Amino acid sequence: MIGIYLGGRICGLSPTIAMEVGLLMNTKGLFELVRSSIALQLGIFSENAYGIFLVVALLSVVLTQSPLTFFAELCRRNAAVKVRS
Repeated sequence: MIGIYLGGRICGLSPTIAMEVGLLMNTKGLFELVRSSIALQLGIFSENAYGIFLVVALLSVVLTQSPLTFFAELCRRNAAVKVRS
């Protein structure tokens, strides 16, 4: 997430947008599921390894919403303070 944030800042994104992009890149769980399923079918992953990747993918998708909601609320508060000043 930090690497994506820094890349966004280097490319000229505002800090808020760069952070949102970094947080949303955490939702790559669908790709992990597809990759893990293919690896399981090809015999690259055992069923135990597939289970671990499945749990990690689901957690990365589920746990993304809370930090994104928190960050959006924090940005709204900061915007309200700047407008009032």
